[in-house]
Amino acid sequence: MQRYSISFDDELAGWVESRAAERGVSKAKVIRDAVATARESDTDLVQTGDVLRRLEDLEQRVDALEQTREEAVGDELAETFADHRDLDVSIEDETPNTEPDEFLAEIKAYLADQRPRTETGQTAMLTAFERLRGVKRAQTADLREYVYERHSEEYTDANSVWQSVQRDFDDVPGVEKAGHGEWVYAGDETAREELNS
Repeated sequence: MQRYSISFDDELAGWVESRAAERGVSKAKVIRDAVATARESDTDLVQTGDVLRRLEDLEQRVDALEQTREEAVGDELAETFADHRDLDVSIEDETPNTEPDEFLAEIKAYLADQRPRTETGQTAMLTAFERLRGVKRAQTADLREYVYERHSEEYTDANSVWQSVQRDFDDVPGVEKAGHGEWVYAGDETAREELNS
């Protein structure tokens, strides 16, 4: 087997990593499969019947995946409702937004010299920082969805945007990984100390 060394931009690298995680395979396998698919589509498609069969197969697979997802989401919502129906929980976004935020401008300037290098990736990172700063503690899934909602035009899915953020998120001043799937913001004072050290 031949070996190649290639470079990807952050968005494409995020796509490869998210596909590998979804399929439970290596990143190399995802790349090999993508090249094989491109090679197949590059050659003439043999018969119209083959194409139609492949389309029907893909449609069936998509329908099955959507049905499975809908069932899983429905079950999860029912369980969540059953577990929490007696709780009175109000969640407020505490992100300061009443006047220009000088500290946020300092963080933005800091990110300009860090990874991700793309403006899109840095903007997504700043969005994740703002959210965590506002709520103080958040689950990865919540941050991922929050950032994707605000950057869905630049990324193909929530996993790809999160891949560009999560690699270096805990290097942002004040951001700490609190455990599996959980992030905390240590506060502006701590973040300022880290920023100035």
